[in-house]
Amino acid sequence: MPTHPDQEVLDLLNAVIHGVKAHMQQVLREDSDPITPMEMRALNWFARHPGSTQGELVQHSGRDKAQIARTIQQLIERDMLARTEDAADRRCHRLSLTERGSLVHKKVQKHRKQLDARLVQGFAPDERAQAVALLQRMQHNLTHLA
Repeated sequence: MPTHPDQEVLDLLNAVIHGVKAHMQQVLREDSDPITPMEMRALNWFARHPGSTQGELVQHSGRDKAQIARTIQQLIERDMLARTEDAADRRCHRLSLTERGSLVHKKVQKHRKQLDARLVQGFAPDERAQAVALLQRMQHNLTHLA
């Protein structure tokens, strides 16, 4: 049975998202230093925002405080994140990647870039730019739903 034209974009987008997630989960599990998808997202956040707080990650991710706390604790225990007291407010802790965390993050980024290239394999540069622009418009439309 053919897909209704109004549902096709959502169905295709959903299939791509699930394919990307499944591929990344497999790669992360098979790595010599396996991490979970949530740990990967946390490492990405602190790589881009060194010295951020746990609360800032909660706010950015929209995830439950307890889930973020467990993820951060696991990354600290595995020597991928370091926690330091804020100089101005001792109740506040700043988080940043350790050397090991940085190495794991670089490996994950390599896998992400390979998957990104695979997703647009055979696209001309203008087609890739158009795909990015269309996805950005979809994201904008989604965040501005009434």
